[in-house]
Amino acid sequence: AAVPLYDGSLDGNGAPIQTGLGDGRDNALLFSGALRFRRDLAVGISLKYLWSKIVDAKATGIGADLGVMYRPWKKLTFGMNLQDFTGGTKVRWKNTPTNPVDTVPVNLKFGVAYTHAMGPNLLTGALDLDTKFNPILHYGIEYWYHRIFAVRAGLVDRGPSFSLRDKDPTLGGGFWLKVFELDYAFIGSEIVGIHNLSLITHF
Repeated sequence: AAVPLYDGSLDGNGAPIQTGLGDGRDNALLFSGALRFRRDLAVGISLKYLWSKIVDAKATGIGADLGVMYRPWKKLTFGMNLQDFTGGTKVRWKNTPTNPVDTVPVNLKFGVAYTHAMGPNLLTGALDLDTKFNPILHYGIEYWYHRIFAVRAGLVDRGPSFSLRDKDPTLGGGFWLKVFELDYAFIGSEIVGIHNLSLITHF
């Protein structure tokens, strides 16, 4: 994605002056597994390798996430996700003046989803709460056509006000073929739109 670049200068109102755009990317490779302890309860863990690039600067890190899923009813699912639960994930930068080490803090997320089957198709509404910084709510709906093609839409709610400045729209889709799932998501933003692309395989 395009990342705004600044040289430290300010305009007459004291705001940073953008000097251009640079290339910025965040990537992650995850290996996940889960165990079902009861018919309605499963616990899983993901190991992840992170690498990022902003213009010429590069960073890498290794972390882990823990998840719990509880399904008291076939249509209703509750989830908890403890991201970077090992005390935070260390991300080490290179090709910068100081080569700092950043820490991705521990983040606790809660969510709930309701799924309604319409023949071979599935419609799901979901809500989750992100507690890392100020509480952030994510709302979304997903429609799977014959469990092969999916379309998604949602909203990232960053504040309690009704101002649209605190809310970013999200759009996406997915395609499922045998053991592979390809997903795309777009997150709108006042600064720059974010594009997420993921490939998932089950074995």
